[in-house]
Amino acid sequence: MRRRETKTARNERPDAGVSRGRPAVRRFTFVEMLVSVALLVAVSFLVFKLFSRLQTAYSHALRTTNAAEDARLAFDVISRDLEAAICRRDDLPGCHIEFHQPSDSRLWFVSSDEGGSESDSGILEIGYRLQSYALQRAFVDDRCEEWNVYGPRDDASHQDGYRTVIDGVMTLRFVCYGNRLIPYQPDNGDQLPYMVTITVTLLDGQSFRLWEQTSGARRTDILRASARTFRKTVYLGGGGGSSQ
Repeated sequence: MRRRETKTARNERPDAGVSRGRPAVRRFTFVEMLVSVALLVAVSFLVFKLFSRLQTAYSHALRTTNAAEDARLAFDVISRDLEAAICRRDDLPGCHIEFHQPSDSRLWFVSSDEGGSESDSGILEIGYRLQSYALQRAFVDDRCEEWNVYGPRDDASHQDGYRTVIDGVMTLRFVCYGNRLIPYQPDNGDQLPYMVTITVTLLDGQSFRLWEQTSGARRTDILRASARTFRKTVYLGGGGGSSQ
């Protein structure tokens, strides 16, 4: 009788047939796994897209900064020369110190030496030009046999030749204004312009190298995306062009 009760009690235990210490495990269904993978792919794509945009914005800002730094360097050099420019009628009887702009992208003039050479006279012939996508500067001082501050300007290349200030320059333009703020182009003028506006459009170094390696429509795309235009006005205080 006791054995039968024991057997009956064992059969009525609620945890009969369940292994001790092994909780039930819930497994993911195939659909749940697909949803999880899809969410992971979507999140990864959004993170990658955000990172790509941040990287593009950083590269764009860096290119603009580099181009602005090149423009600042060019403007500093040109402004220093122009602010020291000399132009006199009858400096000696019948001898004029003249200011000359043969084209939109060239200037030739005489400037006082601000420590840029070993000249004893303290006067330089200065030339600026755009050549092979580079802004170039040259000077001639009294150590050169071709030095002549009087008469029509030459191309100032007799001494050390033109040296590159910055490259990657797509366009360079000088505009001279008289004291009535009328633009004009000095042709061996015996008066300084009232002011000179310098405009440069340039590419940063990386974009310029890429532009040189490509052609056709790709060049146009690079210019549209990366070219930057900068402008600076230098006041000379002269009265050139006032009669025009």
